[in-house]
Amino acid sequence: DMLVENRRQLLGVMADAGVDIYFGTDSLQIFSVPGASVMTEMLEMQSAGMTSKQILASATVKPGNLLNPYFRIGRIEPGYEADMVLLKENPLQNIKAFKKPAGVIVNGRYLSEVEINQKLKGIKLRARQNYLN
Repeated sequence: DMLVENRRQLLGVMADAGVDIYFGTDSLQIFSVPGASVMTEMLEMQSAGMTSKQILASATVKPGNLLNPYFRIGRIEPGYEADMVLLKENPLQNIKAFKKPAGVIVNGRYLSEVEINQKLKGIKLRARQNYLN
């Protein structure tokens, strides 16, 4: 559709011009699931011409620098809040590495790939039950 293509072109031009782009998800939308929508957004950014480095910076360094005066985020240093995704592949070489994380650290707690998959199965089951009821 023309609107989507125009948005892609605009995003690519803005990224190439050095405009700060900040990654986010529309988590309040019913069909935009936080976390699951991240990969879709990253692939859209890539199709707009953004490099993997630009995409990763938009999700990590840039928001961290913007919010750093107010929150201790955006860096992996003592005293900073650090939620992290541990990947099996280098996302600079393959942005799809985020599809299958080896683990995550959320609020200081490590979740392995097995635990992540168990939680995802539980979410799917609850969603199916809620949808059918």
